[in-house]
Amino acid sequence: MIIPDIEVKIDKESDIKLFNRFLNHPNFPQNRKLVLRAFPDLKDLLDKNDDEAKTVETFVSYFYKENIGKIKKIVNRSRSIIKNHGKESLKVLGKIMDYKWEKELTYEAKPTILPFSPYKNNTFYFSILSQIKNKDTDKNILEIALHEISHFILFDQLKKEIDHSLNRDAGHYLKESIAAAILNKKDFSFPKREGNPEIRDINISFQGEEYKLVDFVSEKINKKGYKEALKFLVSLFEKNKERFSEKMKLWNKYGKDITKKDNAFEKYKEFINLD
Repeated sequence: MIIPDIEVKIDKESDIKLFNRFLNHPNFPQNRKLVLRAFPDLKDLLDKNDDEAKTVETFVSYFYKENIGKIKKIVNRSRSIIKNHGKESLKVLGKIMDYKWEKELTYEAKPTILPFSPYKNNTFYFSILSQIKNKDTDKNILEIALHEISHFILFDQLKKEIDHSLNRDAGHYLKESIAAAILNKKDFSFPKREGNPEIRDINISFQGEEYKLVDFVSEKINKKGYKEALKFLVSLFEKNKERFSEKMKLWNKYGKDITKKDNAFEKYKEFINLD
């Protein structure tokens, strides 16, 4: 059996590009607010300077310089965890998702000081900002890696094995709920998670039963097995893709602040009937 490697490495230049990308990303408008809320000094600098890209480059470079000791310590600890547990954990992930890697592969894991963890192709970025600020010592590179790699596996399965017309929004809720459901399985020993913030308050009704989205997906995977559950879920999400888009439109408007907007939050929590 082929089991990929995971290489952890610092890449400041990529982080600078990520900052510029997500400060102006058309599909994730809330990310600009997240970044500037995490870095109020950067917000002040951007208000005073017209060249946003150059300002971002200078700011991120200085942050790396000031915190390089902490960054290297976090990366070294992450490398140790991956070295000791990465291969075996990927083996378990492949078994759960009924997936076999067809060729030798190395996933790249790069730390980012963004307050979220994006990905691209076979590279994923893991946020270390809270650890640098000594606010979160519970961050586990292995959990982040498996979460992101589950997305890569899912994308490959959707491309090769399942005909579908999922839109971006339904696909997003599907991949995030599947990742959370898989990592909550007893095969792993991670704390139970509700998933990313945007899926925690998505409620589902199906055949007279009511669920949180992750609980619904978990139940189907546990009862049907992963592959059959995936086909079943894709069909349901596909039929209701416009309703998922309505939820995403609300999320993009308010982000995490939606919990403070009573009317919008109540609408966000309205059940999606998947019958």
